[in-house]
Amino acid sequence: MKERGIPLLDAIDLTYAIGHRMLLDHVSFTIHNKDRVGLIGRNGTGKSTLLKILSKQLEPFEVSEIRFSKGLKVSYLSQDFDIDPNLTVIENIREGAGYIYELLKQYESGDQTEDEMFRIQDQITALDAWDLDAYVFELISRLSCPSADTPCKDLSGGEKRRINLAKVLVSKPDLLILDEPTNHLDSHAVEWLEKWLETYSGALIMVTHDRCFLDSVCNRILELREGQADFFPGNYSVYLEQSAARDMAMLRADNKRHQFLKKELEWVRRSPKARTTKSQSRVDRFNDLNDKENYAVQADAELVLPPAKVIGNVSVSLENVCKSFGDKQLFKDLSFELEPGSRIALMGGNGMGKTTLLKMIIGQAEADSGTIVRGASLDYNYVDQSRSQLNEDNTVFKEVADGAESVRLGDISLSTRSYLRRFLFTDDRINTKVSKLSGGERNRLLLARLLRKPCNLLILDEPTNDLDLSTLQVLEEALVAWKGTLLLVSHDRWFVNRVCNGILGFEGNGQVYYQDGDYDYYLEKKAERETKQVKVEVETKKVAPKAEEPKKATKKLTWKEERELEGMEDFVMELDEQISAIETAMHEPDFFQQEAELIQEKTNELESLRQKLDQAYARWEELEAKKA
Repeated sequence: MKERGIPLLDAIDLTYAIGHRMLLDHVSFTIHNKDRVGLIGRNGTGKSTLLKILSKQLEPFEVSEIRFSKGLKVSYLSQDFDIDPNLTVIENIREGAGYIYELLKQYESGDQTEDEMFRIQDQITALDAWDLDAYVFELISRLSCPSADTPCKDLSGGEKRRINLAKVLVSKPDLLILDEPTNHLDSHAVEWLEKWLETYSGALIMVTHDRCFLDSVCNRILELREGQADFFPGNYSVYLEQSAARDMAMLRADNKRHQFLKKELEWVRRSPKARTTKSQSRVDRFNDLNDKENYAVQADAELVLPPAKVIGNVSVSLENVCKSFGDKQLFKDLSFELEPGSRIALMGGNGMGKTTLLKMIIGQAEADSGTIVRGASLDYNYVDQSRSQLNEDNTVFKEVADGAESVRLGDISLSTRSYLRRFLFTDDRINTKVSKLSGGERNRLLLARLLRKPCNLLILDEPTNDLDLSTLQVLEEALVAWKGTLLLVSHDRWFVNRVCNGILGFEGNGQVYYQDGDYDYYLEKKAERETKQVKVEVETKKVAPKAEEPKKATKKLTWKEERELEGMEDFVMELDEQISAIETAMHEPDFFQQEAELIQEKTNELESLRQKLDQAYARWEELEAKKA
């Protein structure tokens, strides 16, 4: 068995209930310092509750016990916003490392004894915190937080969420507890966080719906199910195999038990007078097995989309569409035709205009220029990112029923309650107010409400947020089977790869590229484009002639200038390689962990090399012109 490291936390008989619903029923487990635990389970099984208990935000029932190793530093990312609106971005992030800044302050004061100074020095070195502010600025950059001095009072929910994550990461804990860490992160930030966690030396337990992230980061999966917790070694893909094997084994065992019970029941009924002491053990065995509950494979949601309405040859057509906010250009001269039956994902960083484009397509936002033509028979359903379309005062039933007692799905008619049960709403939750629902339940409710209405264009903005993994799988299957046109924004790479057949990539500076295929193929082709573009730029600079000018009296090159011209190409290529090496180093996860002076030194060196390269090209052109 692979060594899992030192035990950091022992959870013993954790028990917690909400009303009559038992979330944790005497759950016990251990977290070691090398563990990367993915916590999974259906919405409402107690995942966030367990994280709150482990982070001491919530008290379990008295029978429970949690033993932490001595001096264990725990940092917790909740789904709520734990930032002070009266502080700036950098002030909020620095609060996460308050104890480290205090150590630095004590060391700089020099007021301690020699032994105390050595102790503080060792602590700062162990935390790799001698240049903590450089690390803070790296987090701001990598997680696409607003600029350091921005006040937090008017920030969006996504911006606050990213600041929260930076605040947790800067604390350098022994145990990281993360509740949906990839929410509101773009794909670049998610990839950076994956690399950061590869070098993180502590333990991790997290809840996330991002299956690519689970696969990349985790080495253990903890499944919450009906109040119990089961550990599975390996990442999410391994868990899927092991979980399926477990379900099959348990069902086979149930089948054998049923066969035995059938035979024993015949014997019990046939031989009532033969129940002597000798045969009583057989009767007892029958009773024991008969008392056991059948193994229940968890039911999945049944997402059945109404048949897509008929549409013409074109769903939506965009021609030379431009959109800017202030000085920031989101996209320029965007031309694209959304063909019926296509499944297009809008991918790119936060703030690049993906949601804006969706709103322009349905007429909720105006283009600065260009034309958007919508098919005459276009009929869309739109699920927005904020889930603001729900009425907080309605019950689940009223929100979906809208005065009707039944829902029609093509040729099928269902009662509203039966329809809601397909989305895993139990009878008690059907009568619950929207304001009392969890994030995952709100998402399921919005899907249930919108998907009952037939359409031919389905527009989903971050549909995977807060959904549990099994519901995600069912949603994927429903969308793949649906014959209509799909347009979605999502940072869930697994979801996009499975559902979509085209990618609109928002790449910054107003550039939007379309690529047939899934997201992995888009990334492959994007890398090819970027490599080709670099080569074209280098070749263009090498041979680009100036515009023709009136001929002047020619001057011959001196012997020294001829030698200089002969070596110019090698000199330019050498400068280009040096620039590429520094740019590559600056994109490495550990680059910003250096001291601020070293970071500044490399930045200055890069700028100097770029200036030298521009000067070299100018000199090259001058020598070529003189030689001509």
